Amino acid sequence: LSGVSQIRSSSPQPTNPNHSSNQEDHQLDNAIADCEETIIERARLQLIEECLEHVANEPGLLPQDVAVKLRQVIQAEQAERYLKNAIDIGDGIQTQLLGITEIHKPELNSDEKKLIKATVEREIEARCTKFIE
Repeated sequence: LSGVSQIRSSSPQPTNPNHSSNQEDHQLDNAIADCEETIIERARLQLIEECLEHVANEPGLLPQDVAVKLRQVIQAEQAERYLKNAIDIGDGIQTQLLGITEIHKPELNSDEKKLIKATVEREIEARCTKFIE
């Protein structure tokens, strides 16, 4: 996606004496750049989420107890997405979805977090290498 920026900057720009057209072009370029940044950020987050789920579910990548905790954290995060959607926009009051207002997430200690981070980073690196090859 970053290629769009390179194409845009290397493409010949039309010369138009109309100032408002240049301003509109500039606004359009800014909007495209913002869209590109949003897409890149979403792709990055999706890659991290996919790798987290893979690491949590793939036997042997993490110790069993850490993998179980990570799966519980992922499930709690997914459930919280639904709870956040259950907010009444008009009143700003959170409604209860089946009586649930809070989800318990297990706590990961710093060593577990470091282990998960290192494992996810290796998974991301492996996916990027595979993509490039």
